[in-house]
Amino acid sequence: MIREGEMTDYQRYTPVLRWKQAERNALRDLDSRARERMTPLIELPESELLGIRRKRLLSPREYIARMSEQTVETWGSHAVFFDMKLIRSDLTIDGQSPLATLGEAILKRGGRPVPVTDPGRSHNYQQSVADLVRKGTGACFRLSANELSGETPGALDALLAQIGIAREAVDLVLDREIVTPHSSFDISLFDHVPHLSHWRSVTLLGGSFPQDLSQWRPGIHTHARTDWIQWRALVEEGKCPRAPAFGDYGTLHAIYFEPKPNCNFSASIRYACGEYWLIMRGEGVRNPGGAGYAQWPGNARLLSERPEFAGPMFSEGDRFIYLRGISPSETGNATQWVYAGLSHHLTLTARQVLDVRVPEPVRAPDLGNRSLRKR
Repeated sequence: MIREGEMTDYQRYTPVLRWKQAERNALRDLDSRARERMTPLIELPESELLGIRRKRLLSPREYIARMSEQTVETWGSHAVFFDMKLIRSDLTIDGQSPLATLGEAILKRGGRPVPVTDPGRSHNYQQSVADLVRKGTGACFRLSANELSGETPGALDALLAQIGIAREAVDLVLDREIVTPHSSFDISLFDHVPHLSHWRSVTLLGGSFPQDLSQWRPGIHTHARTDWIQWRALVEEGKCPRAPAFGDYGTLHAIYFEPKPNCNFSASIRYACGEYWLIMRGEGVRNPGGAGYAQWPGNARLLSERPEFAGPMFSEGDRFIYLRGISPSETGNATQWVYAGLSHHLTLTARQVLDVRVPEPVRAPDLGNRSLRKR
């Protein structure tokens, strides 16, 4: 067990979030133990920026101003990665890219935005990254782990030169995207990353939560946290040239899909355990004759009575689950239940990474003095 305050390079956690209300609130309510070892990566969907599904429409500029305020209120002066890959490259706000507008607004509020890019982004996007780098933000390079090849070193060198930054100021994220029990990470792929020890940080990102819960009938199910299991094994084997930090997509799918409007979502709970998720699967809230939102307190009570439940003091999400379980008249809504599951997941994973250790190198015993005495 590592003592409080002791943390090595790989014992950090990067969750990918899409800046929905439940995610913002889950970040806001984290305790200091979780915050100090976490760097969120915000992947902003274009529909969020344009307010396609919001009741109160904000212009993109108003939304960015609100987002910059929320970021600093939620995360203070700690680093946050921002990736605008889900927004079309020709979308601008008063002639500026959304990345540039957001980054500058957060800097003015005292926050620490770190722009995310890769060699395939547009010239205008790379220019926005370069402009922020000149303001001292550093940068994050997010590469598809499946696309690492002999051409990667040249592409990375060109990108470093294009935005005017040294490796030591860049956080490198290798994204496996969808991780299944049948997939594995080939350690030899690290050979395609030049000067691996020189990057500011290296993170292995992946997600194993399914796109939705349609594969399960209402009831209690489990689903392996394969992304976590494989990363932990990779680090604990001690064979990596540099042990990477851990990143995941929380309780969401690795590939972003726009939610269907007016969908009949299920009253379900996604609860992370050590090596699996506990799925408390409900039926659609709009099913004719169904229990609707009232399913949530029932599932919360069942979860609270199970050995996997971490207790109401573990996180604000756990507290919410416990209180709903003993107050069946207060059902909560979909946003609150996403919040509860994610709050628990972020807290649990931030604590888990601290318990993972790279094995100590085997040293030959020092027999110097004893061998002299034997002579």
